[in-house]
Amino acid sequence: VDEKYQMQIENRKDWNNPKRYVWSMNWTYDDAIEHISAFIVLDSSTGEILELNKDQQKYGQQAGQSTQLTKAEAQAKAEAFINKILPGKLEETKLSYEENSYYPMGTSYPILYQFRYIRMIDGINYEGNSINVGINGATGEVQSFYYRWDDIGDLPKPEGIKTSEEATRIYRNRMNMDLIYLPIRDETKPYYNIKSIKLAYRPSLDFSMLDAKTGLPIGWDGKPQSSQESKELTSDRIQEIKKQ
Repeated sequence: VDEKYQMQIENRKDWNNPKRYVWSMNWTYDDAIEHISAFIVLDSSTGEILELNKDQQKYGQQAGQSTQLTKAEAQAKAEAFINKILPGKLEETKLSYEENSYYPMGTSYPILYQFRYIRMIDGINYEGNSINVGINGATGEVQSFYYRWDDIGDLPKPEGIKTSEEATRIYRNRMNMDLIYLPIRDETKPYYNIKSIKLAYRPSLDFSMLDAKTGLPIGWDGKPQSSQESKELTSDRIQEIKKQ
């Protein structure tokens, strides 16, 4: 590594899984002309790449770049990279979203294509496990990567659970609609100038998930939702929700 870079290395617990230790390495360089930064996170036991990110910019040059890749070409590069470093894993995922990131300050073209592949087990999304890849639309290089994949044992069977229609009905019955003023911002202009303001309705819920078997609200810790409304539910109301 060139001596001009400032380097930081640490061996620490993985923030996503405290039972795993990782090597985290960072390199940075700044002068009056350019900025360079890179980091990589490796699994201490297996050597697997868990995260990487790199960014290199010459001040004033970014606005002169243009996107050379289509979204399909960028996706092909993302999937080729995944297949190279994680053979077989892509077949166990589903493309969750494709997103174009824009650089601010007047640049209206997509310069970073981002793809997220979520882990699927028997057609069910395994929450929290995914493979994310960012492709630089101007150079075609992999600019960012994120990978987490739990070692799991037996999973609960999807038996005796609410149907998606029943879950939808429970959500609908508990949903409020808030009227808001929505600023429409021009992302191609500096500071995202407001172009117009619209009135809009936005759905509002006091919980994020339902227990698939009971139909009752739960939090990210899997425990019953501790909202005020949940605390005040009577036994009759609980039985009514279960029947929905």
